[in-house]
Amino acid sequence: MRALFYNANRSAAFGGIEHWMLDVSQGISARGHHAVLYGRRGAGWLKEGVRRGINTVEGRFGFDLDPRSIVHLRSTLRAHEIDAIFTKGKKGTRMAAGAARLVGRGRVIVVLGLEGEFLDRVLDRWTWRWAVDRAVVLAEEAKLWYERFPWAADGKLHVLFKGVNVNALDPERLDGSAVRAALEIPPQALVIGAVGRLVWQKGHVYLLRAAERLAEEFPEARFLLVGGGEEEGPLRAEARELGIQDRVVFTGYQQDIPGLLAAMDIFVLPSRKENMPQVLLEAMAMARPVVSTATIGVREVLEDGVSGFVVPTGDVEALADRVRVLARNPRLRETMGERARERILEGFTRDDMLDRVEHLIDGVCSGPPVERLRGHAQERSRPHV
Repeated sequence: MRALFYNANRSAAFGGIEHWMLDVSQGISARGHHAVLYGRRGAGWLKEGVRRGINTVEGRFGFDLDPRSIVHLRSTLRAHEIDAIFTKGKKGTRMAAGAARLVGRGRVIVVLGLEGEFLDRVLDRWTWRWAVDRAVVLAEEAKLWYERFPWAADGKLHVLFKGVNVNALDPERLDGSAVRAALEIPPQALVIGAVGRLVWQKGHVYLLRAAERLAEEFPEARFLLVGGGEEEGPLRAEARELGIQDRVVFTGYQQDIPGLLAAMDIFVLPSRKENMPQVLLEAMAMARPVVSTATIGVREVLEDGVSGFVVPTGDVEALADRVRVLARNPRLRETMGERARERILEGFTRDDMLDRVEHLIDGVCSGPPVERLRGHAQERSRPHV
């Protein structure tokens, strides 16, 4: 099995799809397959691929269906004898399909993040029919969103749940005392934390507003915001305006996510928009009780009232109330954390994810090419792969 991961991300920071591509490519390489990352020179995700020892190619990225870019990609597909091309974005999917047609091999699998990446527009419908062999979504809820469009109910759309390395996220092995000390957080403090880029999508402002409601009742609490981004300045200003600046710890970009999760007593995911967020699975694997907003895919892994709490997006009062319940009850925190880890072990481990990826690639490479998929009624099943 030989797979290429095509991604035009150009920034130093990167998000969920890039993390997914890194984890999958590293995982299938460890299983004896051949994986290649194809990205822009200097892009953060490609540098991370080099650090992990994954095969990387600095690609060429021009305008949509740029012939020189397609020829460069074609050469890479031919040199590595690629069977499957995972892509991000519609433009990248068209570029990959053009190169695959020229080389005569390579099925195109687009990985869809948030809803709305394909809409009921002429170019999107054409791209779906001409360029896409399979499409991957990371939650059933996302699949249902796309299947509102008749052209997306043609058998190409598959759910492929994420998974995490549970060995690296072992609450029995890791404790957060060193991280707390490094961040000057008192050992006895109740730490309520979030992990994610400091951008509008992640909704950190809701956590700060919930913190203001909790600050007086829990004077020992500290609110930990792990990550960097364009919203850091406005969030610091918000904390000052709310009078909680001395209680909020901004860490900036960090790599030791397991250690930071181990330093937390309660994990909060206050996002406005997500699609089966990776850090939710990581926090659950670390046996941390979670309070999360009801973004796409959350309810498919987090059972409200059992392994954590799910609240409406943007509802600061509900967010504060559920955190308050956990803050008052250490035993409940422990019980919910244990159930959260059990849930991850049931089917959201990295091995589970890699099994599903292998099954998906086997299926698409052994099945009919994209042109023959149109209209096949038997392809309208909804497998979990």
